[in-house]
Amino acid sequence: MSMFLTSLALASTLLVSGQATAKPSPREKPDTAIAEGIRLLEAKQYEAFLTAFVPPQEQTRLGTTPEEKKAFAEEFGATKVTRLLNALKEAVVATPTFNADKTTATFPLKTPVISSTSLTLIKIGSYWYIANK
Repeated sequence: MSMFLTSLALASTLLVSGQATAKPSPREKPDTAIAEGIRLLEAKQYEAFLTAFVPPQEQTRLGTTPEEKKAFAEEFGATKVTRLLNALKEAVVATPTFNADKTTATFPLKTPVISSTSLTLIKIGSYWYIANK
């Protein structure tokens, strides 16, 4: 019986310690969120990028059915990815400015993207999203 209890205690300890070392999402910090965005775009994972980086309240713009979302992602990949990827690559090496409550991070851009000289991320809950200006 004591062998069973010892094994149970060891298993419980391993389970708890495994949960404590869970890797945080790259979207929990602005700099790692940008790096994750670059990774997704370079891998041409446009649907995953849009799901991860379009703020939740704007997700319906992507479509309401899987077919609509796929079509939106394909159009996005064909028309907007190059500019956004270049902006993210500039932003990843820039120093952002934050608002007072640290929920907005603005990265300066040397090359304007659609007349904007910055890229802004907003924090909603635990994750950072690209602000649609």
